Amino acid sequence: DRVPTPAFLFETGSDSDNAGFCRGPHRCFQPLHPESWGRAIFDIASMFVLLYESIWMPYQFAWNVQLKGVALAWSIILSSFWTLDLILGFWTGYRCKKDCLVMDFKKIAWRYMQTTFLANLIVVVTDITSIALEISSASQDDKTSSTAVAVKVARFIKVNRLLRLWSLFKTGRVALLFDYVVTYLRAVGLDEQYNFSVRVVKLIFIIMWVNHFGCCIWHSVGTAANDQW
Repeated sequence: DRVPTPAFLFETGSDSDNAGFCRGPHRCFQPLHPESWGRAIFDIASMFVLLYESIWMPYQFAWNVQLKGVALAWSIILSSFWTLDLILGFWTGYRCKKDCLVMDFKKIAWRYMQTTFLANLIVVVTDITSIALEISSASQDDKTSSTAVAVKVARFIKVNRLLRLWSLFKTGRVALLFDYVVTYLRAVGLDEQYNFSVRVVKLIFIIMWVNHFGCCIWHSVGTAANDQW
């Protein structure tokens, strides 16, 4: 049997479904629909950024890579990206426990403040602070010990951002896309092969990342021991 293409892939929907897209002066001040294409594209971009940071942050922490040139410019761009993500948290609707769509700014802000706002704020402030410390220390010949420790701590706190990667696969239009893929493959009899392939790829990535993170930590500990001994 032919699996019909889900409506959410192409639908324009009702006014509430399209909230967040400006079709007139009054539309620009409505929340962004959590399953809109605009939010989906931003979430997909967030996934790639998080994958990049999952490799870069442990390496930067262990090898004490200085931010200058391309690395500094890229860090500023990513910091701006996550600052925008922090703001969008107040601008994006959500689904309640009964699967009802909530598009009220007050309710959105209250829920965001109760859930992930504080963690996101800490990471963003730490990110901006670490960049500022890097820039200020780069203008000096030698880093003071307190500045070096502060930069190390700031880099370590940013690892908390990687916890968001899994949640991106569980919400919004990205999750709906994955659900459609699974439904289609189940209809053609390939769901078991798909699930097996996904588990294998996920396991390989976890093993490689754990080894990468462990090697970076091991190098950091060895470097610190050599400096002190």
